Amino acid sequence: MSQVNVRNILVGFGDMYYADQGTVLPDFASSPTDVRLQDSFDADANWKYVGATQEGIELAYEPDYGEVEVDQLRDAAILFNQMTTVNLNTTLAEATLENLLLAWGLADEFLQQVDSKVDSFSVGNAPIDPVERSIAFVGKGAPATYTDGEDTVTAARDRVYLGRRVLSVEGATLNLSRTENTAYPVTFRLLPDPAFRDSEYGVILDRIPGDSTANPDPTNVF
Repeated sequence: MSQVNVRNILVGFGDMYYADQGTVLPDFASSPTDVRLQDSFDADANWKYVGATQEGIELAYEPDYGEVEVDQLRDAAILFNQMTTVNLNTTLAEATLENLLLAWGLADEFLQQVDSKVDSFSVGNAPIDPVERSIAFVGKGAPATYTDGEDTVTAARDRVYLGRRVLSVEGATLNLSRTENTAYPVTFRLLPDPAFRDSEYGVILDRIPGDSTANPDPTNVF
C-alpha cells in the first residue's frame, strides 16, 4: 500500500557559495558525521559565502521541445528537445561590494582595495566575454534509510547543488530605499560544460554528512 513519507517534504533555506569557474566541491568524505556540508565549504578557501538571501534560491530547468506534425495523426508525431535553459534566481540580502561584483557579473579586478579603509568598485562596461563562475548551494535533502550492521537507520541528509558554468545575464538593481533593505536581485544563467557527459550543467547530491561511501569520486563526477 502506498504511504506518504512526510520526511521527504522539504522546507527551509539554502546557503549559497561561489568560486572561480571549474572549482571542485570540497572534500566531504573527510568531514566528521556531525559536520554540516556548509562547514566544509567554509573551510575551503576557494569558495566564498554570499551571506543572507531573501525569497530563497530558485533553480529553473526549462527544456524547449520542437515537434513534428503529421496529417494522419492531426497532432505531433514526435517531440524533440531543441534547447535547454537552466537559470538560478535569488536575492542577495547582504549589500557588500563582493556581492555586487557577483550580481553584475564583473571580473574580480573591478573591485580593488585602495588601502585598509577604502575599497574601490569600478562601474565599467560589461566585458565582451561574460565572467563565468561556479556556484553551489546547500540545503536540506531527503532522508535515507540504510543498514548499519544489524540496525536499520534513517538519517537526515544535506543536499548540495553545483553549477559548473554560471554567469549573470540580466540586469541587477542596487536599490537605496527608506523602507526596504539594500539588496541585489540576480538571475544567473547556467551553461553546459562539455567536459562532463550527462552532468554538463552540474550535479545535485543528497548525502549524509561524513559518510564517505556517499561521496562520489570527484575526479569522475565533479
